[in-house]
Amino acid sequence: MLEAKTMKALRLLVVEDDTMIGMLLAELLKEMGHDVCAIETTEADAVAAAVQFRPDLMIVDARLGDGNGVSAVDKILRTGPIPHFFIS
Repeated sequence: MLEAKTMKALRLLVVEDDTMIGMLLAELLKEMGHDVCAIETTEADAVAAAVQFRPDLMIVDARLGDGNGVSAVDKILRTGPIPHFFIS
């Protein structure tokens, strides 16, 4: 009999300037068993949160009202690699 393998919970950073989308995404990720360490809405806050929490994965809105998600990831990656993907 094959045993089902459980996936390791990931520590995730969500960067999304639309509050409702950020909250819904975080809720979905938590229901999937992951830990959302922060939901940030600006470039500066995203960089600070990534340095503080060192997430396993970042989900980043490419366009932010205050700053730019692509620029935030560029700054974050200067401190070390963190897997990420962009949403828009």
